[in-house]
Amino acid sequence: MPTRLEAFLRTLGIKPVRLGREPGYSRQYLLLVRKGLATPSARCKASILGGCRRLTRKRVRYGDLFDRDKRSTGSHLSEE
Repeated sequence: MPTRLEAFLRTLGIKPVRLGREPGYSRQYLLLVRKGLATPSARCKASILGGCRRLTRKRVRYGDLFDRDKRSTGSHLSEE
């Protein structure tokens, strides 16, 4: 089952490489986040949210991209 972020990108036809340019995280790390294999920090989530808003020019909400109740799924890889 795809994560909310992955489903959002697919639904709007946003290429992951375009999203990767926006927040400044590596495409490898964003792949792990998109697949639910890494838990992004609050700063990373805010950057992804801002990137999605800029790319879509829409009012994207946190809940459109991330589950609020999931605190620790996947591995705890750092975003460096």
